[in-house]
Amino acid sequence: MGEGLVARLKRNWAEANELNREKDRATVVERSRHLLLEHRTQENHEFLGDAVRRFPADAEIRLLYASNLLAVRPKDAAAEAIKAVELDPDEPIRLIRTASLLFNMKHVDSARQYVARARGLAPSDFPFMAELVNLEAHLAAIDGKEGAAEEGFRRSVKLDPDSETLAVDLARFLSRHNRGAEALQVIEQGLESANQTENLLRLRNELAARGPHA
Repeated sequence: MGEGLVARLKRNWAEANELNREKDRATVVERSRHLLLEHRTQENHEFLGDAVRRFPADAEIRLLYASNLLAVRPKDAAAEAIKAVELDPDEPIRLIRTASLLFNMKHVDSARQYVARARGLAPSDFPFMAELVNLEAHLAAIDGKEGAAEEGFRRSVKLDPDSETLAVDLARFLSRHNRGAEALQVIEQGLESANQTENLLRLRNELAARGPHA
């Protein structure tokens, strides 16, 4: 067998092995998302723990694991999310997902860093632009930039009117500033367009219980 043939066989084997590994990885991601939708949290946790050991350098699997840890071992979730970004620091969608997770865990400085990096990397047709703008609005509110915050919350809703979360964030912002009537208007609009409404209905009931000046 010639040396050239041996080299080709080795290369073909390596390519086939990599293809099978990628298929296995895709199966892991699909399975985890299925378990998430079915709210099988503990099973998903065990499944992803094994997947992280099998694919330690895979950023997506690591971030899915971090998200799952929020319900199982929340103290470990932030470290796993940060590790996911370290494995693939230039993927803007994953940066935004990680920033959102960290922001909700009160890791504001890390979230701010990832939001800024995502802004620098995101293309004009970025599919997570609404979420990026929403996070920027939250950070502006923390910084006391109320005008920029309101503008961002409103823009995020316009970018994705189907999102219940974005409508809730805008309504809560308005409510915190004693603009209950405007908040209720946002809620009513969200109820007409959002793909889910449970949190909008809950917030409407909360505002109604507070009275007209909430």
